[in-house]
Amino acid sequence: MIDRAAVSFSLLRLIPVVIAMSLALAACGPTLKQVTLPEEAVKAERERQLELALAMMTKRHDRLQTVALPLLIAATPLCEDNAGPLYGIELHDKVFYREKLGEAFEQAAVKQYGLGDGVYVRYVHPTLPGGLSVGDRVHAIDDVPLDHKQAIEAMRILHDRNRAGDPPLSLTIERKGQRMTLTIPTVRACHYPVILVNEDAVNAYADGSKVGITKGMIRFAERDEELALVVGHEIAHNTLGHLRKRMGPALLGTIADLAIAIVTGVRTGVFQEVGGRVFSQAFEAEADYAGLYLVARAGYDITGSAQFWRRMAIEHPGSIQGEFLATHPSAPERFLAIERTSREIEEKRRQGLPLIPERRP
Repeated sequence: MIDRAAVSFSLLRLIPVVIAMSLALAACGPTLKQVTLPEEAVKAERERQLELALAMMTKRHDRLQTVALPLLIAATPLCEDNAGPLYGIELHDKVFYREKLGEAFEQAAVKQYGLGDGVYVRYVHPTLPGGLSVGDRVHAIDDVPLDHKQAIEAMRILHDRNRAGDPPLSLTIERKGQRMTLTIPTVRACHYPVILVNEDAVNAYADGSKVGITKGMIRFAERDEELALVVGHEIAHNTLGHLRKRMGPALLGTIADLAIAIVTGVRTGVFQEVGGRVFSQAFEAEADYAGLYLVARAGYDITGSAQFWRRMAIEHPGSIQGEFLATHPSAPERFLAIERTSREIEEKRRQGLPLIPERRP
């Protein structure tokens, strides 16, 4: 049975402690005037910031796509097994933003793009003909109606259509209340989607099937020529099959680790790590070399391309010193190699030779 009197007495003893804690917390609080904010003003500013954030995401994404397409076209001879028609367009709808970014961004997208029901054109590469405009509502792709489909499904139709050959694309659109059918010519390009990664780190990657560029890298690459250098490098990784080639030494290292574990009972993973890095620096150097050729073939100015690595060294001094087990060459090595490759390319241009990377003797 609970002794109520004892409990009450114990609680009474806690009262001074509670009072002391309250006074201490009050002393820790703010001492200056706090601005009282109307809820409506906060809501309006929140909506404005969502719109600004969406606009910046869109700007970075569009810049990346605009820079990447000429590189994907230029790389076509190197990726024949993974090349096909590319349209240089992107579609969107309200559902896309709700599922990818949340309801708050959906409302921002509706306001920014004037989205209603249906699928709309969000991006058109500026160099591709066809008469399509951002904001056009798309009613059909070829003979496939989109009235009850989402933008993600529509983009999948375009992707699947790529496997059927290279015919021109027929789009039934609505613009300012008028329906029309447009024939969109195709360009042949490598099918390596180039995606914007929402990370602040200055980084980029290639996984054999796509290329990822972080928003940190987008910010760091001040000029489109610099961004092209990064994207071209990653596309080169894919076209040269570097990920697949790395798997062999890594697998051998794993087997060695297993053998050691069986004999000694100790699992180290050392040989797997070393195996994965055997040709890492060589592959990175090869991607730098081939990537600059792609940049040149795509029509970008490669003058001063090597300066990118000086800027990288300034911002990230850790890249200056080379290490034996480092996965990438040092910034000084990359700077000098890009300079030499640039001179090699310019000499070929002077002689009217095709811009094709040289093979090892």
